[in-house]
Amino acid sequence: MKYVFPFRYIPRDSRIAIYGAGRVGQEYLWQVRETQYANVVCMVDVQPEEYRELDIHVICPSELIRQKVDYVVIAMASENMANDVKKNLAEMGISPTQIVFKRLRPTDPSIVRSPKSIVAEDTLAFCKKECIPMAVRIGGGFGDLIVCKRLIEELLAWDDDLRVDVFVAPHQVQFMENLLAGSPKIGRVVGNMDQFRALQDRYVAAFSFGIDLDVEACHTERILEKKQLCSLLEAIKDADTAYGHKLYGMLAYVHYGRCKKDGLSRYTAYNRYPGFRVTDYRTKVPLDHAAGVRFQEDFQSVPRYITINYGWDMPEGRTSSQPQAKVWPFAYWKQLVQQLKEAWPDVAIVQTGAKGFPHVPGCDRYEQGHDWNYVKWLLKESLLHIDIEGGLVHLATQLGTKCIVLFGPSPMQYYAYPDNINLRAGTCHDCCCLDGDFFSCYLRQEQPECMRAITPEMVAKAAQRYFESIENGQER
Repeated sequence: MKYVFPFRYIPRDSRIAIYGAGRVGQEYLWQVRETQYANVVCMVDVQPEEYRELDIHVICPSELIRQKVDYVVIAMASENMANDVKKNLAEMGISPTQIVFKRLRPTDPSIVRSPKSIVAEDTLAFCKKECIPMAVRIGGGFGDLIVCKRLIEELLAWDDDLRVDVFVAPHQVQFMENLLAGSPKIGRVVGNMDQFRALQDRYVAAFSFGIDLDVEACHTERILEKKQLCSLLEAIKDADTAYGHKLYGMLAYVHYGRCKKDGLSRYTAYNRYPGFRVTDYRTKVPLDHAAGVRFQEDFQSVPRYITINYGWDMPEGRTSSQPQAKVWPFAYWKQLVQQLKEAWPDVAIVQTGAKGFPHVPGCDRYEQGHDWNYVKWLLKESLLHIDIEGGLVHLATQLGTKCIVLFGPSPMQYYAYPDNINLRAGTCHDCCCLDGDFFSCYLRQEQPECMRAITPEMVAKAAQRYFESIENGQER
């Protein structure tokens, strides 16, 4: 840690927003959490999508006025930039007494400890002999990790001498290590995005894998003997420049629109870059034997079941009472469960997902908060998984389980798997990132009409058609 949060200027237990999600802002966030000094409602940044890997809600400046905060703490190294931010905040109607910026000063080591997620540099790819070191930073949720594993497989085919370090959010390290296990070309999985930014120029090439590819560093002068690889990397860099670098916030909406016109999906969008020729979405998801034994013991009396998930990404500052725009109404889930049980009483309904979300009444079992190894088996053996677009859908699909996926703000043509039953209704959808906010409805509807238009009856009928196809031996 390099900088001290301005504790003396903020009353304890205040609700605060940290303006600036970069290095300074992340250090402030860590200190406030470590000391439990205040409640960080959100972070603010002009490129919020760049920081989706953070376990806190990052919003664009225009969204700040809707947040209930006592203070806005500006976390910037440049005093001139901070003064511009103060001016902009005042124009938004935020009182100067609520805006806190203090010139940064070095941290006293006795105040804050260093983060534990820094990996020793001598274990990283650029310190290994006889290899070409590359780095990939992955932003987003667990579903993005699954997609990016398939994209990394394309990258690994570029040259036999590659060794790739993968950088993810700290809470994603174990999942990604398991996902990439067995590949001799994978180096370390590192849960520290600041370390990626600090070390990216030590690699021959460093990429950010988000909804689009960004070339963060490219040093082909170090591998001139690899002419074909040099040409490929330079061509990718040129394509990145031509297409647009850092397509975050509202530019993500532009990216979705381009992909719709070009007929590209989350997996095939990288095909606009040389070296990527993704023709299918399949990638192996390893299964843990011990977790499988635990699962079989727990479910030996439940031979037939389906899974549902009522939940969403919930970074700090967002609670289980603040759903994302893409969430299907809780009342609809209750009605769906009732209809499914009436139609198929011998099929158990199991609610899965993260801890902390309400139980949908009528389910036969509630299996929330399990480790990922257990969840994989739970999804793999399910007859059907019903969910909104998200990580569990990506996981279940890769494990061969059919999903009914409910789409609203998220662009269906971009995120949908062709083998699933993908539903949307009404005339208003695909607004994700239209104003730079990934989480909220563009029309600011508390329950967006795109999700309300998908009725429980529509979902139940889709499930019934699928069950009938199973009974007729047409599908699993």
